[in-house]
Amino acid sequence: MNPAITEYIEKIDQPWQVEVCNRLRQIFLQTVPEVEELKQYNRPHYKKNGQYLCVFNVAKNWVNVMLFNAQALTIPEGYGELSPNGERITAKIQQGQDFDYDLFAGLLKEAAAKL
Repeated sequence: MNPAITEYIEKIDQPWQVEVCNRLRQIFLQTVPEVEELKQYNRPHYKKNGQYLCVFNVAKNWVNVMLFNAQALTIPEGYGELSPNGERITAKIQQGQDFDYDLFAGLLKEAAAKL
């Protein structure tokens, strides 16, 4: 685990956002054990084989999580926001929202298999 990511999470003010970020981080590290965890552009990024896999960051009232290589994914309708070129999908996790972490882990695994 990268200490810079631990520090990023520890500086978050909202306890629910800390919980979400820690949960996402654990999913990244458990689902893709060979993932490289680094801090770039002041955000936690995850790479596999030198290619971006995912990133997360906190905003005022939500946590953004983005998966790269979305064109290779089987994405359920209504899940997240797809970038115009289909390269990325972003989900906003808000306080109290029932986010499907299992579905997210499946999408992450599917994206990682393509790298």
